[in-house]
Amino acid sequence: MLKVKFVDFPADDMRNITLPILKKIFGNVQECDDPDFLFYSVFGHEHLKYDCVRIFWTGENLQPDFNICDYAIGFGHIQFEDRYKRIPLYYFYDIDYQRAINKHLLAQDEIVEKNRFCNFIYSNANAGRERQDFFHALSEYKRVDSGGKFLNNMDGQLVADKYEFQKKYKFTIAFENSSTSGYTTEKILQAFAAGTIPIYWGNPRVAEDFNSKAFINCHEYATFEEVVQQVRRIDADDEIFEQYIREPIGDREKFPLNPLQEYESYLKYICSQSRQEAYRRNNVFWGKRYQDELRDRFVQSGSLKSKMASLFKKA
Repeated sequence: MLKVKFVDFPADDMRNITLPILKKIFGNVQECDDPDFLFYSVFGHEHLKYDCVRIFWTGENLQPDFNICDYAIGFGHIQFEDRYKRIPLYYFYDIDYQRAINKHLLAQDEIVEKNRFCNFIYSNANAGRERQDFFHALSEYKRVDSGGKFLNNMDGQLVADKYEFQKKYKFTIAFENSSTSGYTTEKILQAFAAGTIPIYWGNPRVAEDFNSKAFINCHEYATFEEVVQQVRRIDADDEIFEQYIREPIGDREKFPLNPLQEYESYLKYICSQSRQEAYRRNNVFWGKRYQDELRDRFVQSGSLKSKMASLFKKA
């Protein structure tokens, strides 16, 4: 029997993805309060209560603390023996992923029907100024439809179905909350899925993952004014626009049909070990003292889950 628990996640999404994979691999899997393997994220400190094998997963712009976790799954381009695996967040968006890897196969009439200019869908105002600065810069050329809570210009109406809304547009502003090497979320993938040209800012190494001929990478330009000029050039030329749409999002090696195969293989590797074999973190004097001090702070301050969820609220 494989005993597991999921804590410090904002919702059940990762549990609902991970649990079926574990059951497929191991068969008998039990969720309990005395787990051998604990899966946790950044929304709280409950994980410090459990002295078992800890597996950290993050979709936020934070790096793992290997003094706390035994293994980690994140976005950073880091290497640490068998303790870390880079699996980008967008791999976990199955429907958007499948649409995106086939976006270059759009029918001609679907391309022609993209008769709206550019969309901007964000609710989180707690991000860097880059997003709003570019929104205003591009809006000086043409109206950009903002259907989220942030900078809404659609009489307060909010987009109910992001995909259905986006697929009517030629361009999508796909800016991350912040810029960090390797940190690419679902934003660019969802823009691709809708058959639009993403205008992307965030991960300066994004071109290592996605085909730079298929989107506008702000990191390749000196200023946002230059980016706007490139958007204008594409917008004015239907042939160039279609060239972008017809480009695949990237190499097949980076975008396999089953994006979670690597995640499944990593889980199998970790959880096939016994609890004792799987320990990697320093759990003797200094390591234990470090963890105990963090746990004491958590107990004194109370649960931070709601505060963390508010701080890292998804756009």
